[in-house]
Amino acid sequence: MSTVTLRAVEPGTTDVAATQRKPSFDDESRAWLDDLRAEGRRKDEAISRLHALLLRAARFEVARRRVTLPHLRGDELDDIALEAADDALMSVLRRLDDFRGLSRFSTWAYKFALFEAAVKLR
Repeated sequence: MSTVTLRAVEPGTTDVAATQRKPSFDDESRAWLDDLRAEGRRKDEAISRLHALLLRAARFEVARRRVTLPHLRGDELDDIALEAADDALMSVLRRLDDFRGLSRFSTWAYKFALFEAAVKLR
């Protein structure tokens, strides 16, 4: 467990140390971010792994809500899950710099797919 030290900052001034401090990520999250920001094959493979994670999340959410959607069939539900995963992937990639490390990267990204699937099923 890490220790947090609080310092008083006068109103109207900036705590330079706090603004220059980089967030501390777990090893898995750092690897995800490095791979997704890389170039070439490394980035492509990371995007493929991320899409697979997001597709599993979207399918989970669609299956969880399936009983409330009797008018939709299996192939339609899978199309919705795929579309949700695609949209979640675009959102995650656009927001990589917003990841603060308060959870693992995979958990943070997973939530995008859950949200996208839920929105598409409304």
